[in-house]
Order: sequence, then structure tokens, then C-alpha cells
Amino acid sequence: MSMSASQLNLFDTTVLSGELAALWSLDDDQPIPEVCIPSPPPFRIPQRDFRLKGLRGLASGWKARAEANLAAIALLGTLEREDRNATEAEQDVLARFTGFGAGELANNLFPPTGKEVRKGWESLATELEQLTTETERAGLQRATQYAHYTPELIVHSMWDMALRMGFRGGSVLEPGCGTGLFIAARPEKLEGKIAFTGIENDPITARIARKLYPNQWIRSEDFTRAQLPQGYDLAIGNPPFSNRTVHGRVGLEKQGLSLHDFFIVRSLEALQPGGIALFVTSRYTLDKTDPKARRIIGESADLLGAVRLPEGAMRDDAGTDVVVDILAFRKREMGEEPSNESWVETADIPDSDEGNGPLVINRYFHDHPEQVLGSHIWTTTQFGPGYTCSATAGAELDLLLPQALNRIAPNTHFLPPREARIVRPAGEGVTIGTAASGADLKEGSYFVDRSVLHQIIEGQAQIVPIRKAGQAEGIFAKHARIIRGLVPIRDAARSVLRAQMQNLPYGAQQRTLKTAYQSFVREFGPINHTRITLRENPETGKTRETQRRPNLQPFLDDPDVWLVASIEEYDERTDTGRMGPIFSERVIHAPTEPEIHGAHDALAVSLHETGRVDLPLIAELLGRSEADTLAELGESIYLDPERSAQGRDVWVTSDEMLSGAVRTKLALAREAAHHDQRYARNVSALEVVQPADLRPSEITARLGAPWLPVTDIQDFVQEVMGIETTVRHTPEVACWSINRAPFLSRAEATSVWGTERRNAAELLEDALSQSIPKIWDHWRDENGNERRELNTQETEAAKEKLAAIKSAFEKWVWQDPDRSDRLVKLYNETYNNLVPRAFDGSHLGLPGASSTITLRAHQKRVVWRIIASGRTYMAHAVGAGKTFSMAAAVMEQKRLGLISKAVIVVPGHCLAQMAREFLMLYPTARILVADETNFVKAKRQRFIARAATENWDAIIITHDAFKFIPVEAGFEREMIEDQIASYEAILSGLDGDDRISRKRIERMKEGMESKLEGLAAQKDDLLHMGEMGIDQILVDEAQLFRKLSYATNQSDLRGVDPNGSQRAWDLFVKTRYLAKTDPTRPLIMASGSPITNTIAELWNVGRYMDLDALVARNLHEFDAWAANFGETRTELELQPNGLYKPVTRFTEFVNVADLMAMYR
Repeated sequence: MSMSASQLNLFDTTVLSGELAALWSLDDDQPIPEVCIPSPPPFRIPQRDFRLKGLRGLASGWKARAEANLAAIALLGTLEREDRNATEAEQDVLARFTGFGAGELANNLFPPTGKEVRKGWESLATELEQLTTETERAGLQRATQYAHYTPELIVHSMWDMALRMGFRGGSVLEPGCGTGLFIAARPEKLEGKIAFTGIENDPITARIARKLYPNQWIRSEDFTRAQLPQGYDLAIGNPPFSNRTVHGRVGLEKQGLSLHDFFIVRSLEALQPGGIALFVTSRYTLDKTDPKARRIIGESADLLGAVRLPEGAMRDDAGTDVVVDILAFRKREMGEEPSNESWVETADIPDSDEGNGPLVINRYFHDHPEQVLGSHIWTTTQFGPGYTCSATAGAELDLLLPQALNRIAPNTHFLPPREARIVRPAGEGVTIGTAASGADLKEGSYFVDRSVLHQIIEGQAQIVPIRKAGQAEGIFAKHARIIRGLVPIRDAARSVLRAQMQNLPYGAQQRTLKTAYQSFVREFGPINHTRITLRENPETGKTRETQRRPNLQPFLDDPDVWLVASIEEYDERTDTGRMGPIFSERVIHAPTEPEIHGAHDALAVSLHETGRVDLPLIAELLGRSEADTLAELGESIYLDPERSAQGRDVWVTSDEMLSGAVRTKLALAREAAHHDQRYARNVSALEVVQPADLRPSEITARLGAPWLPVTDIQDFVQEVMGIETTVRHTPEVACWSINRAPFLSRAEATSVWGTERRNAAELLEDALSQSIPKIWDHWRDENGNERRELNTQETEAAKEKLAAIKSAFEKWVWQDPDRSDRLVKLYNETYNNLVPRAFDGSHLGLPGASSTITLRAHQKRVVWRIIASGRTYMAHAVGAGKTFSMAAAVMEQKRLGLISKAVIVVPGHCLAQMAREFLMLYPTARILVADETNFVKAKRQRFIARAATENWDAIIITHDAFKFIPVEAGFEREMIEDQIASYEAILSGLDGDDRISRKRIERMKEGMESKLEGLAAQKDDLLHMGEMGIDQILVDEAQLFRKLSYATNQSDLRGVDPNGSQRAWDLFVKTRYLAKTDPTRPLIMASGSPITNTIAELWNVGRYMDLDALVARNLHEFDAWAANFGETRTELELQPNGLYKPVTRFTEFVNVADLMAMYR
């Protein structure tokens, strides 16, 4: 070997390293190898924003327009495959994409289901199918409802107006931007001075816009759900023309605005004070008779002016003859008073009544006729006679429009633009914020910076003190090491989830997570390592189990602690953990566009996305008219006569319409059909599902049942006992009383139907009020004290007579045919009125749920039931997956805007399991977890503040901690006072001779007054439930809250315990508090054993879940409910003393079908 071969290569770390270095390391006699000099990198087309110079040069025919659209889609595919920017020539091709909203394009390329493509368009339809996926075509078809692109004349005129008002650049928002025509027409002198944000829902259109404007922030998302930054200088554009209503539970969504009005209001919200908005929109924004949308706009902005364009102004470019307005708004500054508000109202056009009433236009156009570039006239529409604005013969719009815009607000000018522009977020960086904002670090988060452990406290990073020898402050050194080990696991887990949500590669992040996890386990063991301690109470002998999690305990203040816990599959029996699906699988799938093959697919999407039948949305998804959509849906949906109002149709699914109180619904439908024939189909369908009338043999009519008329009780006494008397019934407190005077001198009252010690009147009252007769002997002992003893012989004799009276009534009540028919009809109308609804959750997609977990059919059913009807008792067996069902119900209700913040109440030993499994199903959910230790004085203010100020999906809390969350001060007091007031109202209306009812009500009133006195000493220094934003309670192991107190005459019956627990009363009060705001979904209960001991537990479930239904049937008092559905029986039972004793207890239910119908 030559010397040179063993010498140090001096060029290994220079530009001469690699292949070129071989030239200087060869022996002299070796041949010089050929060196491949790398070719220069290929030329990259620069990122250039397209500028519209003049007109786009759109083709004149609709078929040629379709060909231009397909050429743009094909070019988009090429650019994306080659991962490059578009050339100027290619951008010209892309800019001629106009969507398929024009009638000719929509009808010919997207025919209704079952119809063929129009003759002559087959090749274009085939090419569209080849160029796009089914999901992409669904998006294009959905966009046909509102893809009406703005003519260049209007766009340029609006920019000229902005320049005339002093616009000098800044941040500009274009909602519903399409391919960005307003961005393309930006003033040339402001090039580089404008930062655009364009938002477009259709994915293909948004991707084209990104290739046209690579330097701007083009967002492909639904504008109604987009999170917008604040501070835009100008909002400009053409909001979609759609009558779809935007629904939600919070913020602007709950106003029920039409889609184009929502766009306007939402854009105004995003402007900085003093900012200006210029919109092209349907005339209905200003002309609709309901002024709600205009009032909402007027709360924050002034109308500077408007111009009405004649019909046909958008025909050539957009293929629609809709009458449109150009509107100019200015957002008021803080404290600024509104200017002229007359534009909020409408006005009649004089002398325009041709038999259908006068034409109605906005007051602004009535007062400024010069701003109407045409004439107000009647025309024929698909709905009958209607308004249009007819163009004036010979008038040229390109001259009239600029003149009209110049007349608007000549003295209003833009404010100087802010220096900081709103641009596309650059890169990923660590952010500190709230759970709602998706920040990396939140209140309580730990992180390591320059090898120093920090925590976010009150929004600021603070160094975590670590306890050293001899010090009392700070955390233990081992706890600090545990936290340092868990921080990289948390960050890596979040990065995996973030990458999967954004459809980015995630393999590297999974490897990082695996490395961090294995490092932690080697040093500390499983993340969920649990130590179980059993302690026996020496006094009671009961054993209490305590669980400690030493690896999670130091990290509990970090809001992502349960995310970290959820990634590990832990076996408590063997104390071993293994890596969960997130380490090797895709657990989150990016949102996908639904595939729509027909009207029923679109209905499923509507139910999934909005939780209801949204007919405009379904029509929009199908890309066809509402009439055609209704025809295809057929018997799947019905118009609801109860919720539909003038001008507002509410549609419901067939399973909702044809269930519930169907007799009541049939009566409403018949009444509605007299005025509107659309309800005739409701009548026909409801007649089919009416429950068969129960026969007398199928109805148990017992004395004391609240549905029995008092006249029939009086007839029974007269016909069977031969005594004429008065019977009184106070259903509000389930109290019956009888005039006893006629019984006093009648032998049959103490022989046939009663005893000497308990006459027939008293026993009849016992039967009606569900009391058990007891005969006591009274005497005084040698000390003069009064004593008493139960006379068992007389008591049993009275019970026998009571049983005889009950039996006689049950035979008598059905003997007379007329009475029988009348009572059967009354019972059927009162109770046999319900058809259980069959819930089907198969359409639920559960966005955000882990793709490694599949919910079973019964779980999806209960989730859909909670979404559709609210209050639900999830009485699923142990092991049926209630935890996942509750988590999915919370997240779906939250997604649909049905609730804002739920609190899940679980037993203490289930807290960690609930938190862990919640995040196993929804890894990106924002949950706050707390037990009673979070409510010690040192921590509770901080916990309540965190719960109130952040947008949590759920707060998971223990049964014991739940009692520390108060309701609004005075609500419980007001609730009790209302009950006392209702008792007083009943007292004032009682018959003066009805002493029994009066005494019973006075006793109940005194009980409430004593409860009220107990509240007087309570003080509350915390935020209450309403201020925390909680609007739903979900209770796991709900049987622990079964003991609600109640009044009864049957407290001596075995199994009847009227004494309640404070825990149950606390939940009842909080449920009623939430029901003030939304009575449909305040409480969800879950239990594997809903009824454990007593019959009253089933009744208490009704009090929790639907108290109003009990009140409507006079079953809100236990004795009335028991009289209708419970059967008592007296039997001899062996006592501890070896003797037999007759014992009365509830033994079975009667009228079971109707009872179960109420509870199902």
C-alpha cells in the first residue's frame, strides 16, 4: 500500500469531500476515475399570485364553460402530482374555473338520482368522473347550490369604491372566496400591501385558489365553523346564496340566521373597529320581512349604503337571474352611537298592490330610489307571484353602477391599516393558551427549558422549586424526575395526534413517543402503576380500598395528565403496562367529505352534522331543489305541525313523528291538515301506528288511581254501599277525602263494609289514599303517662274490610257498559297514548374518535338517543361499554352545538378509569379531572376558575366532589319557596270542609319550610354551575342517587322508605336548575342496576328524568303513582321471635305496558 493510502484525508469535511476527494487520495500509478458532477437543481417556478387584467375571457356557451372547468381540474391534478407552482399561462386556465352553480351546468352534469345525463353532455360527465373522486364530485355537486361567481364588472366596481374611500392596504377577508376573483382583481397600486384570507368550503375550488394565490392564506373549510382572527381592515366578497339556516347552541350560531346573513355578521365580527365590509348578496338580506338578521347586523355596524342591481346582472357569468344588492357596512368603534337605523325596517311600494298585497322592499331603497338600477315589478316565480327588479331599457350597467357606488358615504374613509397583517400561520411553535385554542402549553402545564423544570401558573411560566435536604418547600426530587420523564411522552403523544389530524406522516413521531415511553418505564415502571391499600374500620368492621398512582400523582396538575395515562394499556392485576394503539396505529383520521349517493345518504349526513332534518342542507348536499329532495325522501321525513310556524317549516324523521304521544299528534295533524294539505300524509301515517285500545280486562282500575273521576267513586259508594256522600280529590298533592257524616248512623258502615273501630268512610279514605289501617288501644299507665298498643285483631279485621272494598270496586267498575266504555276511552287517552321510539345510530361517524375503537350497535343507539331526545337513563348491563357511550354522547352533543360543557359525575374509584377511557376514545378531547382534593380551600378557587374560563369538552368529577359545585345563590331557596307558594295556592282553593287535604298540605308545607330554614346558614363564595358554563350532568352509577325524599301514606309498607339522602336532593336541585335553560337535556343517568331495592326508585327515576310528564298525568306524588302501577299483598311472614305476622308489601306492577311506555 502506498503512503498516500494511509494518510489522513484533509478534505472529508470540506466541499472537496465525497467523490471529488478521490482525486487527491490515489496512488500515482492508479487511473483517475470518472467523476459524476451533479446536475444543477431544476428550475422552480416562483410563487406568483395571479392578477386579473381586464376580463377572464370566459367561453360564451355553457358546454364550453364546462369544458373550461374540466381543463382547470385536470391541470390542478397535474400541478399537484408534480408538486409545483403554476406558470402564468396555467394560472389563466385555472382562473376560468367558474364552478357548476349555473343551472345549465348543475342540471346537465349532476342529474337527479335515477335520471340520465343530458344528451350531448355524456362525454363531459365521463371526463368529470375520470378526473375526480366520488368524494370530490360530491363536494362540487353540493357547491352548485351557491357557486354563483361574481361578474368582473361588479368586482372591479367594488374595488374602485374601496379605493375612493381611502383603502391603502392591510388585512382583507374574503368569505366564500371561490377561486378568489376579488383577490385576482386587487388594485395594482396596492400590490404587496394586502394580506388576503380566503375561505372556501369546496375542496377542489379551494385547491385551485391555492395554486392561483400561493402567497395568500387560502383556507379549505366551512366558514360557519372556521375560527377567525380579529382585526381585518376590509371584508369583501359574494356570500353564498342559500336559504340554509345555520344552527348551533353558542354564539352567533344560536341566532338561526340564513347562510348568507351568517356570512355577513360573522365577517363583521372579524373586522377591526372602523373596518368596512363590501358584499354582493341576495336581496333578501334587506327585503325579508323578518328584521332579526338586520337588527343583529345593526348592533355592531352601520349601513353606509346599498345598490340594487336588476335581474340578469349575474346571468352571463353565474347563470342565475337572482336579484342582488351591493351592501356597504362600517363596523362602529367602541362607544360610537348607531347612525340612521331605518334600514332595519321594510316599506310598501305605493300603488303596487295587484291583488296579492303591495310589493315590499327595504326602507333604504324606498327612501333612496336612485340606488335602484331598475324598476320594482311583479313577476311569476316558482312559488307564485313575487318581486323582481326589472332592468331599464337602454340603461348600461357599466355606467350606472359606478355612479351609484360613488353616491354611497362620500365622507367615510378607511382607518390607516395596522402594521401587523393577518397572514397564514408560519410553522409550528410552542404556544401558551387555553385548551380551547389547542395551545401546546396550558394553565398547569409542565415543561423543561434549558434543563430547568417550569409550570404555567396564571398564564406565566414559573420555575418549579425542588426540595433539597433540610428544606420544607418545593416538590420532591423524585417527583421532579417523574415529571421530566412524562413531559416528553406528553409532547410526543400530542405530536402524533396532531400529525394524524392534519393527514401528515406520523411514523417519526411514533418512534419518538416509543423512545420516551421506554425510557420512562425503565426508570419508574408503568405510567399507571397502582398501589392498592385495604384498611379496616375498627368500629364498623368495613374495609375501605385506597388506590394510589405514584407515577401520575406528581403530574396531576398538568391538564394533559390523563392523555398520558390513556396511551398505556395497564393490567392492574399484574401491575404491567404495554404500549397502546397510538404507538403503532393510526388512531385519528383526518376529516373526510361524505359520499352522497342519494337523498337518504344526505339525510344521514344532515342528522350527523346538525342532529336534525335540515332540508336546505340536504338539498344542498344533493345539488337539487328542495321539492325534488322531498319527493325522493318520501316517507322518511314529516312536517311537524307543533314546531312549524308561519314561514318556518320544521321537518322530523319518521321515527320521531310516529312515536311518542301518537294520539295527541294525530289530533294535531288532523287540525293542521284542515289548513295545510301537506299534513294529510301525517294523518295517514299516524293512523297506522295508533296503539290498539286496551280492553277492560287489560286495565287495572284501583281505588286511588288519579285518572278515575270522583263521580264514579261516589256512584260506587251509592250503588254498592247504599250511602250517598261527597268525594273530593286534590290531584296536585294526591289527596282524597270523603264526607263521613252520612256513614255515621248506617249499620252497613260498621258491619258489611267496616268495623266498629274503623267504619266504611275511613276505610274508603284508606283505599283512596293508599293508607294502611292501624287500630291502636290507648290507656294511661300508673304514672299517668299516655300509652298505646297496636290492636292486631282489630287491625286485621279492618284490613279484611279494606280488601273487600277494593275487590268490590274492581268488579263493579266494569259492569256497566256505558261506564266501561267511558273509562276505557279515558284510560287509553291518558296512558295508552305512547309508542316507544326506535333509535338507530348507524349513521353516526363520531368525528375525532379513535379509529382503533369501534362502538357496538347498542352504544351508537344510545348515543343517538341522547342526541335526538336528550334525557336518557342508560340502563346497560355491567360490561356493556357505558363509559365509551357517555364519552361519545358528550362529544357528539358538543360537536352539534347541543351542549357547551358537560360534567360527568363518577364514583371515586372510577375517576381514573373514566378519564383514561374517555381519552382512549377521543385522544384530542379537552377534559378536566378532579376529585374532592381539588376542593380543599387552597385549591378550589383555582380549580373553579380553570373550569369556568376554558372551553372544556367535559369535566370529570367524583360523586363526593360534585356536592362542592354550587348552583346559583338563591335558586334552591327559590325552588322551595315556589313549592310552598303552590301549596298555599292549593290551600286557598280547597273546599272548606276538606280538612284531610288541608292537614296533609299543611304538613308538606311545614316540611319545605324547615328545609328552607336549613339553607339560611349556607354561604357560597364560589362560582356557581351556571357561571362555570355547565349545561349537562352525566351521572355514572346513578343508583347511588336513588333516594329522593317524598311524602306518602304508606311509609309502614315493607320496602317503602320516604327518607331521602342529601346527595340525591343535591342532584335533583342541580337538574332542575339546568332545566330552567334547556328542559330537554339537563341529565343523563347510567347504571347497570337502575332498580335495586324499592318500587319508589322507579318513580324517582321519573322525577329526575321527566317530572313534567308525571305532573301532566297527576303521578308526581308517590301514592298516586303507586295506586296506578303498584299492587300490594299481605302475607304471613315468620318473625325472629318464631311467630308469624301478617306483612304488607308491594309485590308486583300492574298496567305494566303503559308504565314501561312512559319510561322508555
